[in-house]
Amino acid sequence: MAGNSDVRGDGARKEQVRRENNGEAQMARATRCLWVACVSFLFFSACSGQERPEPEFYGMYLWTGDVQKYADDLAQLGVKWLNVGGWERNPSETDAAVLESARRGFHLVPRLFMAEISHDRTMPLNEALTKWRALVAGQVERYGQDGALWKEHPEVKPQPIRYWCIWNEPNIEFLSRLEGLERPVLYAKILLAASEEIRRRDPKAYLIAFNTAGGTPRTGGLNPDGMYERIRYVGWRKFIRDTVESAGTACFDGVATHPYTQPRSPEEGDVIGGLRMVRELAAEQKFADKGIWFTEVGFALEYPRNLNVRDERQQACFMTRLWAIAAAHGVVHIDPMFIEDIIYGPDNSRRSFGFFVKPGQWRQQAQATRVMSRLVPDPRKSPVIVSEEPSAVWAYRFLDWKGRELLMAWSAGETELVREFPVKGTVHTLVSMLGNASSLRTVDGRVTLTLCEAPVYVVQAGLEETKALIAFGSHRTTMPVLGGREWMAEVEKVCRVREGAGAGSDIRSAGWMAAVSRKLGVLDSQGHGPTPGSDEWVRAVHRKAFRAEP
Repeated sequence: MAGNSDVRGDGARKEQVRRENNGEAQMARATRCLWVACVSFLFFSACSGQERPEPEFYGMYLWTGDVQKYADDLAQLGVKWLNVGGWERNPSETDAAVLESARRGFHLVPRLFMAEISHDRTMPLNEALTKWRALVAGQVERYGQDGALWKEHPEVKPQPIRYWCIWNEPNIEFLSRLEGLERPVLYAKILLAASEEIRRRDPKAYLIAFNTAGGTPRTGGLNPDGMYERIRYVGWRKFIRDTVESAGTACFDGVATHPYTQPRSPEEGDVIGGLRMVRELAAEQKFADKGIWFTEVGFALEYPRNLNVRDERQQACFMTRLWAIAAAHGVVHIDPMFIEDIIYGPDNSRRSFGFFVKPGQWRQQAQATRVMSRLVPDPRKSPVIVSEEPSAVWAYRFLDWKGRELLMAWSAGETELVREFPVKGTVHTLVSMLGNASSLRTVDGRVTLTLCEAPVYVVQAGLEETKALIAFGSHRTTMPVLGGREWMAEVEKVCRVREGAGAGSDIRSAGWMAAVSRKLGVLDSQGHGPTPGSDEWVRAVHRKAFRAEP
């Protein structure tokens, strides 16, 4: 009996242990679930409570499919703020663009638009506004704070969209007239509806309004305050004025224009005069607190009616000068037109604005922008106007990548001009528009510059530090030995941005060099090119990876 009693006792104890273990396991599972739920809650709560990021100055206008197509080039260019058209056309393509941008650290600014009421297409007003509200609400609910896309892809750190452009060039045929309403009155209804739908879901969202065709005193010879029924054009400033009279100022945060001047330069086309006109209106209508954006502007190599610039060099000169002029005069952000050349649908005309000919093939304006954005990461900070002489010398002082004073200057006329400028510091480097650097001699605190249409920079840094910045970025102050291990480590960094070329192979190995050659396009389509490891190969890789001469 005792033995049976011990057996029963052992069984009871084992059962108790089993139950306790099950209880502990259940408790552990419950704790894990609670922990995951808490982390998820905190994660998405953090997204909801994210501060709205401040826009960078340098941007780009492109379409949703271009984000993935040109992601590597944009990363090398250093432009992270992208104004995106064609947003609503292909939802799966838009999803892919938003996720790629979140992985890369890009910030997208969608250009919301409804093709059903553009280019003479119409529908009843109430039906159009109902459809528009649904479109806007759907975009914020999918891509904004707590958006459905982020919940569907927990593997991607959310980067919710907080900035929204409302329509494109509504003062021309991109907005049809509905039920006899004048365009500004109709756009006021569109803008108010968008503001209500977006801010109901994100009270701190930033709305960029107007995005007008035109933004200079005489856009295409037309009066900005005029109305032109025959060509269905509302002068860009009249459009803004009339819209604000109907909608008020609470429904937008930024004022955007498209101040094209081509084939003229930004100086001759009077971009500054256009900004003055916006500010006059802002003072009159009490929206001077709103930032001014250029959400589309550029200089085409090919354009209808000969409205193109001379060549690729002039395109780069005008774009670089526009960056400087706009920043010195208080523009918040610029989105150049366009990331690549386009065929304009309505008239099937070719418009060669592209920063890139194709992925990996850069135009000079892309290289010039990369150089300027490295030397002057934020030209909006404490700019000083040195000279703005019509058809002569234009010069500004900006803060460089280390907060030191930098001089930028050029000739806006057709002839070279020689000028002296006072400079601070004792060591200086002269940098060309495309990044060629050379030591610069000062005499009694002054430098003498020969100026042409291409801007130059006078930097308070030595030659090696400046070359290292242009090629590698601000993390380096010295140049690594070409082809050495440090140089290869820098190549590896570039390649990893391009989806990990070289991963799994030791640096300097044959496999690593082959992967680098493929990823950077050193070899042609048949696999021909310089022998990996040779001097020719090193120089080719340097040009591709760092967009600078070795």
